[in-house]
Amino acid sequence: MLRVLLVDDEEPVLDLMERLLGNNGYVEVVGKFIRSEDAIEQVRKEPVDVVFLDIQMPEMNGIEAAAYFMEAAPEIDIVFVTAYSEYAIDAFEVSAMDYVLKPLLRIG
Repeated sequence: MLRVLLVDDEEPVLDLMERLLGNNGYVEVVGKFIRSEDAIEQVRKEPVDVVFLDIQMPEMNGIEAAAYFMEAAPEIDIVFVTAYSEYAIDAFEVSAMDYVLKPLLRIG
């Protein structure tokens, strides 16, 4: 089972991601955070496999946060979830596993 963290400054988006990911039996959402800093602290305390991370956030943006996640847990996979396609190159430069554009929709 994949242990995942969700990080987005919009709580409705966090709830939607949890619903989309959590209903399949393969994913355990172990935390939801509206601040990158809090999620980074959680990763330092408890191992996770994947972080789903927004890019446009106040204080520390997702690109900056990804570097901290990789430092805290180099084996972690980062999936950026954002409404802004112009950050795709930056995302993959920090070793993102994937890049998903909002709005999020369930298909099927």
